[in-house]
Amino acid sequence: MKNNRLLKSILAVTIAMYPLTTYAATTKKETVFTNLNTDGTVVDTTVTNYICPATLEKYEDETKLNEIVNLNGSETFTQDGDKIIWKAEGKDIYYQGNTNEEQPLDISIKYFLNDKELSADEIRGKSGNVKIKINLENKMKNRVKVNGKYETLYTPFVVMAGTIIDSDNNSNINATNGRVVNTGDKNIVASIASPGLYESINLSKLNNLDNIEFSFDTTNFKMDNIYIIATPKLLEEKDIKLFKDLDKISDSIKTLQDSMNQIQDGSYQLKNGTDDLLNGVNLISSKLPTEESNKANEQKLEYLKGTNESTIEKLTIANKGLEAQVKEVSDNITNAKNQLEDVETNIKKTDEAINTNTSKLTQVNEGISQLEAAKKLYGVNFPAEKAAKLQELTMNKVQLETALSVLPNQKAALVGTKTSIEGTLTLLKQTYSSLQTSIEANKGLIQLIGGNNQVVNSSLNTIDSMRTLSGAMNQLNSGIRKLNTGATTLNNGITKFNKEGINKLSNYSIKVNNYSSKAEALVNLSKNYKGYASNNATETIFVNKVQSIN
Repeated sequence: MKNNRLLKSILAVTIAMYPLTTYAATTKKETVFTNLNTDGTVVDTTVTNYICPATLEKYEDETKLNEIVNLNGSETFTQDGDKIIWKAEGKDIYYQGNTNEEQPLDISIKYFLNDKELSADEIRGKSGNVKIKINLENKMKNRVKVNGKYETLYTPFVVMAGTIIDSDNNSNINATNGRVVNTGDKNIVASIASPGLYESINLSKLNNLDNIEFSFDTTNFKMDNIYIIATPKLLEEKDIKLFKDLDKISDSIKTLQDSMNQIQDGSYQLKNGTDDLLNGVNLISSKLPTEESNKANEQKLEYLKGTNESTIEKLTIANKGLEAQVKEVSDNITNAKNQLEDVETNIKKTDEAINTNTSKLTQVNEGISQLEAAKKLYGVNFPAEKAAKLQELTMNKVQLETALSVLPNQKAALVGTKTSIEGTLTLLKQTYSSLQTSIEANKGLIQLIGGNNQVVNSSLNTIDSMRTLSGAMNQLNSGIRKLNTGATTLNNGITKFNKEGINKLSNYSIKVNNYSSKAEALVNLSKNYKGYASNNATETIFVNKVQSIN
């Protein structure tokens, strides 16, 4: 009984990864049950298929199963190789069979007592520190084109492993990537893994998701069944919307990078312009003023003035582009807030659905108990109408338990989505602040260059006076040197800001875009997984039961 409760709990977590969908078309739900030895080797595999709604008189299916049995009715079938035709008569089909097909996940289990590897039989009944290491190898390797080049991606599987450990003889219970829930005399241990995900994404934080480890101290080692549940689901298509939004942000950051490069070029031109001006003033200061030299200086000053005006125009255009980006980011912030409100509403609805289905399940269980008691009293004379009612309530119980196994993890998925949206909102706000800072920096540059043009105009107005006043030329020389120093400092600062700030942000956005593309590719691989014992299943769950150690 306790293992049944554990199996239901683990199935609830795993099944919840499937979207809650009302199927209009016929679907085929495949559940693969495998018994494993203590070391993870396969003993036998049984597969059940549930076809619903089978509204046709006949339903043509595909299967690699042997010894097929109808589990839920008297509908008959004919089989020709992998082709099987059910005489459905408009009813759902629920059938079972056996297979020796190789599974997509290879499971190996090792046992350690005080860090020494032993077999399960060798440590039975012994005391010490026990470690149970479960290695998961994803065999579904694919070559997929991502961002124009082929990469190796694995069909995504989410794996949940769990067991029950007594509190009497065991303590200090731990599980990698999971939780230990103490219920008093028992401990429910569950961990999550996703083999092949690290190799697909190449994100260091995922590098331990191919393995699961349970560890505890024991005075009398024994082990209940370990259940390992897997499903080829990682992300749904709706989850990719977040990455689409990040792609838009990435485009905005690219525009920001281009604009910042223009600003850097403008500051470099400003520096070069002040260099030219300083050289011109030094030339004038080194000689007695002549009309020819005055005219040459006037030409240089006019050139510098044009350069400054051109730079101001470029900065003004850049600011308009940045202001448009600010508006776009502001709109994205509003959209993210609206999405956050929608997710919070869905979380509330999910809680309400859990409460409603729990109440209904209680009522159904009471009805079943009453009818089963009556069945014992009637014996073989148990009325047909009561038997039909008992079957109906039993089916209702399965449906309610299935719904209740899905809803909690739907809520967990919604909470995860909420966290992701909140992260996106934070990034958008940071981008908004960065854009505003760039706009203000541009305005400062425009003001500075405008001030430089005022100096140029002043210089043009005083050239006639400088023809006779060499002392005034020395003063102007000193002022231009300071301006040149300021322009050099400005250019160095903008270059550093671009290199250490904007460039890093731009490189990060490229990484985000790459993860987005890989996520889309993984979703496609998940969609393209059509079953273990057939090639037309719409949903597949693997349930592996590891032999207990008593």
